[in-house]
Amino acid sequence: MSIHPKASEVYHVDLGMVQKPRSILIGSTDGEAPLAVVTGLYFATQFHGSPYEVALPKLPWMREQCYVNAQNLGEYKFIELQRIVG
Repeated sequence: MSIHPKASEVYHVDLGMVQKPRSILIGSTDGEAPLAVVTGLYFATQFHGSPYEVALPKLPWMREQCYVNAQNLGEYKFIELQRIVG
C-alpha cells in the first residue's frame, strides 16, 4: 500500500523505543520533492502554557484532551507513517 499524505491529515507514527507511538498532524508535504518526507506536529496531552501551543477539540480517536505545539516540528519519512487516523 502506497501512502500519499496530505496537509491536515493525521497519521499514526511509531517513533521507536525511546519515544512512544504517536499521532501526528501533517503540516506540509510535497509530492514532487525528491525525498518522500513530510513535516508534522505531534499531539501531546499536557499543556504548558506556551503561546505556540494550540488546544484541539476532543478528537474521537484520542482518550484525552490534546494539544499541538508549533515549536515541535518533526520530519517523517512516508515509510514511517503507519496508518491514517483522521
